Amino acid sequence: MWSVLRARSALCGVICCGVGCMSSEAADIVAEGEPGGDSGGAARANAEHGAPPGMCEMGAVGPGGVCLGAAVAPGGRLAGAAGLGDGERAERACRQRAFSRQYPGKGVTLRGFTIDGAGRALLAGSFDGELTFGNTRLRSAGATDAFVAELDACGAPLWSKQFGDGTAQSAIDVAASGGGQSLVLGDFSGTVRFGAHRLTAASPSGADLFLAKLGPRGAASWAAQISAEEDAILSGTALAADGRGGALVLGRLEGAAKVAGARIERRAIGAFVVRLDASGRFAWVSLPPSGSDSEEIGIEVDRDGNAILASQDGRGTATFVTKLDRNGELVWHKRFRGSPDQLEEAYDLAVDPEGAALLSGSGVFGEPDLPGGPRPFVAKIGPDGRVIWVKRFDARSPRRITASGERVVLAGDALCGSADEPASCSAWAAGLSSSGEEQWTRRIGADVHVSGLEMDPWESPMLAGSFHGTMALGGERLSSDQGALFLTRLPDPG
Repeated sequence: MWSVLRARSALCGVICCGVGCMSSEAADIVAEGEPGGDSGGAARANAEHGAPPGMCEMGAVGPGGVCLGAAVAPGGRLAGAAGLGDGERAERACRQRAFSRQYPGKGVTLRGFTIDGAGRALLAGSFDGELTFGNTRLRSAGATDAFVAELDACGAPLWSKQFGDGTAQSAIDVAASGGGQSLVLGDFSGTVRFGAHRLTAASPSGADLFLAKLGPRGAASWAAQISAEEDAILSGTALAADGRGGALVLGRLEGAAKVAGARIERRAIGAFVVRLDASGRFAWVSLPPSGSDSEEIGIEVDRDGNAILASQDGRGTATFVTKLDRNGELVWHKRFRGSPDQLEEAYDLAVDPEGAALLSGSGVFGEPDLPGGPRPFVAKIGPDGRVIWVKRFDARSPRRITASGERVVLAGDALCGSADEPASCSAWAAGLSSSGEEQWTRRIGADVHVSGLEMDPWESPMLAGSFHGTMALGGERLSSDQGALFLTRLPDPG
């Protein structure tokens, strides 16, 4: 029984019985039942997926508390599992199921979100108080602590970790590194421990950056720090996996800093990109074109290992997109002018499988005399730096963006009812074709903040963020008076 369940869970991080899924942790619980289908194991698995006591005691319960059929049949066999030796069928059952899950917490800020190659979600940020993932309750040590959590393809918690002491620590971003491993970037004062790896802030200002590589259950294989020297200015912005087991860190620097034992320097304040290899050793640093008042937005890596960066002028006069090769050398740098009397902003960056960059923002994006003036936009920029198309919006700000081969998905806020329909403003998600044509739009809810948007391996959009009150999507309704994080797989738009 045990070997059957574990083999199923390896397919996509879940057990798929018939048409539904349960987490691999829940499957371990079911496996503890006696041959013949002990209802206690199934009931505990059901509880993990939100089922009330006594519901579907002999079956697995999927997201939303739906009974999915028996999990354990007499003799310890999987019931309803005929044909599930075919991994493709098991994966199909997982990817077709929309869900919404919540994770209660007060004083929580979600900064990083990604989906790995098996459909598992990684969340990272900071919290001050308590944060709960399944049966694990995290409590901050004093000030804010950093956290990282991994969730299976149906949103059930696999593991969660906090890092910090009585001073302030925060996770800035998280990236999937393959093989169930993850990378987390953050800032910290005081001391932060990653298992046997102990980092102590050395910057005169008291704030350093940390970068750690975590294994499939959250244990750290290595941890490195970036420390500013005296009178230097240092901050971290974003993180990307380089496709070779290493990490690319995007940040800002004026002066000198030490990175994993190496010294880097930038005389005037501006962007830096540093690469650490798969073992956490310093590989190289790049100082791309950057103004004294520019603000870095994000970094992504294309299929060839090139890095794409997005930034904006701090005065609101332009947005920038920059491409570096896999060794940190500049390939191209593009400036898109804004209007002289209107704010130009960059919101988010994505890279599609063909190496094109998708930039969301607000402004005129290179057309100072744009009819109607500045508006929210999405721009597609080819691998050679040429603009392929620009899609403009009137009432929506696409704060988050992701892309696959055939579609672009956006999410944001300020989707409101008409003057004749006094509906409240709502967070929203929308789909575009690869050529920029709008295909669908969905409301997500008021008092909802979308912090992250990614495409899972089966091209279903996944959203993560925080909410207060209620949130309804795809027939599921979440409620929290104190506030909570959420993870949602959007229903198939059809």
